[in-house]
Amino acid sequence: MPSFFTKKKNKASRGEEEENGTQPEQSLDKSKSKEQNANFGPSDERASTPPPTYDKSGQGTSHDAPPSFDVATSSAQGLSPTNHLTSLVASFANLKLETQKDPDVDTCIAHLRFIHAIQNLKEEIGYHDGLWNLWDSRAGPVSALEDGELNEAQIADIKTKLSHLREKRWALYVARAVDRYQLWWQAIAGDRLMAKEVHNKNSPRWVEFPNGTTDFSWTEDQLPSLDVLMIWHTHMLNPRCYLEDAMLWGLRELWTTGMPWAVLNKALDPKMAYSPSSECRMNWETLTGVKWENELGPTTKIVDCPACKQPNDVAWTTCSLPETYKGVADPGLTGNGYGDGDFKQTCTDCGVVITKSLLSVAKLVRDTNNYIENDITMPGSVLHPESGMPPNPDQISDVILPNHLAKQALESQLDNFMNNSSGNLPNMLTIKDLFSKVLSTEQGVSGIRDPNGHVAESASPNNGTRPLLKRPEAVQIRKMMSRYWENHSIFALDLVAAVMRQGTFIEKAVRLNWLFSPVIRQSMDRFCQKYQRFLLIMHEDSMHLCVPTLDVDLVWHTHQLAPRAYYKSTTTHSGKLALRKAKFVDHNDKVEESTLSRSFERTSATYLAKFGEVYSECACGFCEAIHHKNSFPNGPSMFSVGKNKVQKAIYDFQNAQPPPPSERTAHISAHNASEQPPTRAYIGEYIRKAWELKLDESYDRAVKRAGKKGRKLPSKGEYYSHWGRKYFIYGPQSAPTFLSDKLYSGSSPASMVSPGADPAWATCAMGACGQNDIAAGGCGGPGGCVQWGNHALGNHGILTGLGVASAAGAGGCGGGGGG
Repeated sequence: MPSFFTKKKNKASRGEEEENGTQPEQSLDKSKSKEQNANFGPSDERASTPPPTYDKSGQGTSHDAPPSFDVATSSAQGLSPTNHLTSLVASFANLKLETQKDPDVDTCIAHLRFIHAIQNLKEEIGYHDGLWNLWDSRAGPVSALEDGELNEAQIADIKTKLSHLREKRWALYVARAVDRYQLWWQAIAGDRLMAKEVHNKNSPRWVEFPNGTTDFSWTEDQLPSLDVLMIWHTHMLNPRCYLEDAMLWGLRELWTTGMPWAVLNKALDPKMAYSPSSECRMNWETLTGVKWENELGPTTKIVDCPACKQPNDVAWTTCSLPETYKGVADPGLTGNGYGDGDFKQTCTDCGVVITKSLLSVAKLVRDTNNYIENDITMPGSVLHPESGMPPNPDQISDVILPNHLAKQALESQLDNFMNNSSGNLPNMLTIKDLFSKVLSTEQGVSGIRDPNGHVAESASPNNGTRPLLKRPEAVQIRKMMSRYWENHSIFALDLVAAVMRQGTFIEKAVRLNWLFSPVIRQSMDRFCQKYQRFLLIMHEDSMHLCVPTLDVDLVWHTHQLAPRAYYKSTTTHSGKLALRKAKFVDHNDKVEESTLSRSFERTSATYLAKFGEVYSECACGFCEAIHHKNSFPNGPSMFSVGKNKVQKAIYDFQNAQPPPPSERTAHISAHNASEQPPTRAYIGEYIRKAWELKLDESYDRAVKRAGKKGRKLPSKGEYYSHWGRKYFIYGPQSAPTFLSDKLYSGSSPASMVSPGADPAWATCAMGACGQNDIAAGGCGGPGGCVQWGNHALGNHGILTGLGVASAAGAGGCGGGGGG
């Protein structure tokens, strides 16, 4: 076992407390659960296996184009299900898998297998009726759905409630998984990164960290449980956040090796179930002190009061009701438990109401105290905000500025900061005000640039007449602050929300059914080629957001799961461009809907013009409208003669007539976006309407042109099925409505600002950002990249957080548009 696994825990008390905590009221019978799940057939209650994905026709096994959809279908029909599965299982066993390498066919296939395992886990948990006393019967007479006695409105109401109940089970499971992942991370952690090492330009644990170290050969008994692997998977899909966290916690071996595909592939059975050895379970429980099965763990958690440090036993959820409950009171699905959307717990000792907001303040106070007393550097003070890499010697002072700001603003108050005697405990707005006070004067800014400086009491305020901070300094402070807004975990981002967003990509990748295609290797080879083209566009046009289709996103994600290889590849290629600096390309999974829509259209047009091939190889109504817009950007002209290269590429693609996706599958351009913050919602609504009008116009023209050729286009409307409930979406900019409800233990996965939040909740410190909402990308939060061009300063002196977007979602994979 590697050094970070053999290390013994110094403090296992909390794990022991959880181990001895209250057990669930009803234990899970695994065999019963599987039996119940098996009853769901290809109905609206469970997603059926879709046909093979779209493909161009007539190309066979060519490396220059995806295989034919017709060939894929006929090949599948020529094999019996048993023979086909046997063949697939044999091919899975022969995958050549390594770590520290760029993505290839075998690694992408292994990644797909893992994605299927996560989706199977999600369905097992979400459809497990009664898990944590969340019963389907709360949705109404579920048994009457098929008897014809209910009208359409009643059926829709029950299915909507069922959808939310199932989503709640999964959201609660993910919250517990993140907590377990944190235990695992701390158990394997090395020495914390010290500020003196950050000040050293030759530090191997800082400057040289991304270059990695020797690889480690994993064995199956060292793998954590599937839920923890799932959180680790999402963590790595936020590359800059993951690099920072790995550096802060001394996990260079973990960073270097990445996902151990060879070992993980062996632990997956033919049905994509995760079945590690008994030694694996024993090692996990010894290392963390908690049970292997997430759902069998205690229903309560120990939380220390931020004010008096008294341990409190709090419920994971307060949304439970017994199955036989006959009363009228319903606790709803928001809840006040630790895994709920509105956590509140009164301390049994001092009476303080513990909330996630208070825990976030406590995290910042703890990190500041660790810096002052133990010289442990603070989150957000490790990587340069422009490059995402350890800084050059002349950039060090900009990067470490948050350490000095926190010390200057908080050191004199740390002893009494969380004192409840006044009855008014601080929140993150209190922190913002303290930081603003320091940043509002010339003396204050000079003081944080010089750690030995002194802030004069008589310093005159700046009153916002001109910026006091340099651009990198301002962004770095915002990076640090984003580590605490609605995030009290030890990580750089809210992993619960990130996993929920990533789940939308996983579900779509499973529905596209790439894994069980008889021509999977040819398809993966084509996807890898398309990904390289995507990277080329992204590096050449770094001032604009690039949005991948789902096939590109799969390979992009696979690349990120080899962190050292991904770092080396992106920094090398970005640095080779003329007059460009090397950058560690981030993966941003929160982009506002209007930005995502425009960026996807631009990426499609750029790809089409550059390579002479259709980017979104899908015949759904939305994609056909985009094809028409790219073919005739200014409308068809009566003087047009013949076809240009772009029009010919679209014409050839359309003549292949790939079948449109059904509502049970996903189309290749389907992504979710983040909703507009409340302060800009009216602008978002105007932009959305304008986009829909333009798309309608393009679609109507595309229908007429197709009709002249004897073709019939599918409906422009698409339905996205979630837990048996259909949701209407229109283009890539729509965030699924089910993600808008406050079901989750943290920030809302789909929104830049949580529903019902005060618009001022995430205002940055004056001088660093001005009065504006913090967004995951916009204020340099999880995954956020920063645009460093002539127009980098936006309204209110805000540096626009612009990075690369991923197609699947509001996290679809966790910064700007990730999947």
